[in-house]
Amino acid sequence: MADRARSARAVACALTAVLVCATESDAQSAGQHHSIIIVTGQSNARPRFAEGFIEAIEASGAIPDARLFHRHHSGNWMVRWIGGEAGAHTLGDNFLADLWNPDGTSSLQQEIAEIEASGETWTLDGFVWFQGEGDSGSPLHRSLYRSRFEHMIATLEAAYELPRDLRVVITEIDFNGDADALAQAGGRTPEDIDAMRAIQREIAEADPTIESVDSRGWPRFDLWHIGDLGDPRGLYALAGDFGAAQAAIYLGIERAPTRADLNADGVLDLSDINAFGEGFAAGDPRSDLALPIGVLDLADINAFIDLFTGP
Repeated sequence: MADRARSARAVACALTAVLVCATESDAQSAGQHHSIIIVTGQSNARPRFAEGFIEAIEASGAIPDARLFHRHHSGNWMVRWIGGEAGAHTLGDNFLADLWNPDGTSSLQQEIAEIEASGETWTLDGFVWFQGEGDSGSPLHRSLYRSRFEHMIATLEAAYELPRDLRVVITEIDFNGDADALAQAGGRTPEDIDAMRAIQREIAEADPTIESVDSRGWPRFDLWHIGDLGDPRGLYALAGDFGAAQAAIYLGIERAPTRADLNADGVLDLSDINAFGEGFAAGDPRSDLALPIGVLDLADINAFIDLFTGP
């Protein structure tokens, strides 16, 4: 305990010395800005769902520069985005192809490169997730789901060096209530679905920048998929309605002004420096601000300094 206390004091003192001498960053360029919102998941995260969400965001006027980035992968389990377990997570094919890749080739990185090549600016504003039906039938994959999801969000925030936490909306999955059909779909039970839903709620309850939205009660035209065969607007119109309903939840998420505001009081001061130093010494994931996620090192100290002194 004494060694940890000395480490915490040493980190805090070093940070204080650097921060006293820090200068403000240059202002962003005045070109068009894009607030990118990622909408992704498996089949329920279909185009109409994503369109309903972004249309409602645009109609609200709350994010006038909102830009949708959408990908979905029917039937894919969480392991296709993030695999492994706490302390040994891996980046799956979908994450590397869609969201971020160390070699810079993901679809999102390419889109950002095009924005920058046009002399425009961008931020990642948020992340909307509709996935988990596949994982629901496996006690093992359910047990790993939360740490994998949290690793996914932390990796995005660190990889893109985000000044603020992402706003995140996660959908609590459900089915159409047909227990017999559910049993035929991989031997699942209603209790399996409830266990998966509880995990998704827990993820949201653990982080003030994450909200869960319940899909229970929304009509489904088969076992899993939100929609209505008789809707004159089209089969997936209800999926668009559900996406729109999530927009209001998304806009209500409050975030600290920077990820360096570790006590979330809206002020960057010595208490945040101390919190970072103590968390760094104790292995607290709140101090894990840079890649590689899961390792606390000099990169995290530098990231904290940049966030604390940034615009």
